[in-house]
Amino acid sequence: MRRYVQAFFRHPFLLTIPIVVAVVISLGYEVRQPRSYNAAASMWCDVPVPNQSSIFSGTSDPPSASQSVVLTELLATREFLSKVGQNGPWAGYLAAHPGPDGDSLLFKLASDVSVSTPGPHVLAITTKGASPGDALALAKAVSDAYVAQVNDTQRTRAQSSVGFYKVEVDQASTALNAAKDKLAKYLAANQSSGPLGALADATVTQLTQALSVAQTNYDAATSNLTDAGIGLSSVTDSGVLRIFDAPRTTGLPVGRKKKIIFGGVAGLFAGAMVGLFILIFLVVGDRSVHGTGDLEDLLGMQVVGTIDQFTTKIRAGKSDS
Repeated sequence: MRRYVQAFFRHPFLLTIPIVVAVVISLGYEVRQPRSYNAAASMWCDVPVPNQSSIFSGTSDPPSASQSVVLTELLATREFLSKVGQNGPWAGYLAAHPGPDGDSLLFKLASDVSVSTPGPHVLAITTKGASPGDALALAKAVSDAYVAQVNDTQRTRAQSSVGFYKVEVDQASTALNAAKDKLAKYLAANQSSGPLGALADATVTQLTQALSVAQTNYDAATSNLTDAGIGLSSVTDSGVLRIFDAPRTTGLPVGRKKKIIFGGVAGLFAGAMVGLFILIFLVVGDRSVHGTGDLEDLLGMQVVGTIDQFTTKIRAGKSDS
């Protein structure tokens, strides 16, 4: 450690200049970066109608959290980003560049979007751009594309549900009609069987129970079909997503104080590392002796004393005696 300290004080300028240069370069780089602008939008999230609103049910799964996960996933897909690009001022460029250049732009747009959840029902979308107009256009395009995507998904599922439950209703109706017909035919053929008549017949009991089960299944299928039809007719008003705060921007550039500070710290660290490597090189490559400590390290012996070098002057004209 002593040799490192000595080497530092012998070459202070050489070891500090990398730190100064690195800090100046990093600060200059951050200052010269183009300014960016932010825009923001927020959405209200809830569970779909006819379910009870999560505001009153107190669900442990916040709707905004699940919507945030879905939107983040969609921002990693080219199909969704294409819809975002087509809804903004980038549509012409994307149409003219359907290859890698277009994909590069799409994923650049995705990197300029951030999603957060200020509360259990509020989903916040923040975008950045080279100008206030670009940031605002991106926020609007993402909001519109996501609402349309969720509505399309709900509509597709509702249509599938309606088709599925319609088949169930048809099957239940056929089974119900068959049970009614079977009971009616048996009663007509066995009016006077047994001492107490057809009502005491065990077969009648079985047929009546089968009819009751068929009626219950039909009622359940009809109820499911009705609910699916309600969901299909009210997709846009289901309450799952609603624009709460329309996309907006302040028109002011994003502050760079934090980036400049971090840039200065990064430059300081980089310069210190360069200076450290130079110091190690100087110490390792220096074989000269600069003090008693170096002698003890070199010879493995203890120095008990030193004799300083004396400077003497010889007087001119003095004769030896």
